[in-house]
Amino acid sequence: MAGDKPDANVASLMAQAYGQAGLKQYPDAVKALEVFIDARKATPQLYGQLAILAAAAKQDRKSQLSEAKAVSLTPKKDRKNFKAQIDQMRKMGGMQGLLDKLPGELARAAQNSQVDE
Repeated sequence: MAGDKPDANVASLMAQAYGQAGLKQYPDAVKALEVFIDARKATPQLYGQLAILAAAAKQDRKSQLSEAKAVSLTPKKDRKNFKAQIDQMRKMGGMQGLLDKLPGELARAAQNSQVDE
């Protein structure tokens, strides 16, 4: 049945709405992003985003596993740098944490131009 499978595009929008730039309901953002990832080709960026959201949702094991998957999908020569980027984003609270550190006018401009975390 066509209606039984979750819509990946809706899941992507839900992940954004529940995520760091939206409602900050991280457990719901994690669930939505997992649906989106299941429907797409695995990429380091998607699993890195999942690791950051899972950490914000206090889902430590899922965050660790997602980070490990992200790093394993990254080309060997870039793995150390990619892992450091994930760790730094996690410490800063993801993209929204980074935007929150910018001066008011610059943060608003960045927020308005932000398409996808």
